[in-house]
Amino acid sequence: MRFPYARLVMPSLGADDPQAFAKGRRWLAAGVGGFMVMHGTRPDSRRLVDALNREARWPLLFSIDAEYGIANRLRPATPIPPIAAIGVADDAGLAYAAGRATALECLEAGVGWVFGPVMDVQSNPKNPII
Repeated sequence: MRFPYARLVMPSLGADDPQAFAKGRRWLAAGVGGFMVMHGTRPDSRRLVDALNREARWPLLFSIDAEYGIANRLRPATPIPPIAAIGVADDAGLAYAAGRATALECLEAGVGWVFGPVMDVQSNPKNPII
């Protein structure tokens, strides 16, 4: 491994990018520990994840930024309302269904780590994200 702390790095790859596998192989040569999937389809993502895992000498971690489910990154996907809307609804069943849909779609895409809020505190009304 060229860089001892490279496994702490997760570069992003577009599953629909024809050069994604070649880019991923170059990052693997540098010793990265995984990748963030950015766009494409779930089948494209799964193929890329599987191909990069076959190339890696260690287990890789694949992540996605999925605050509203994976629909803003991969297709097809279940549209999930913003987490704040789910919180306002005060419906545990709705929260469970949103989390379950996201988890199942991530598993199908080969993604094991979801960057999404578990608990955010609305402290700035000018910032709709938190």
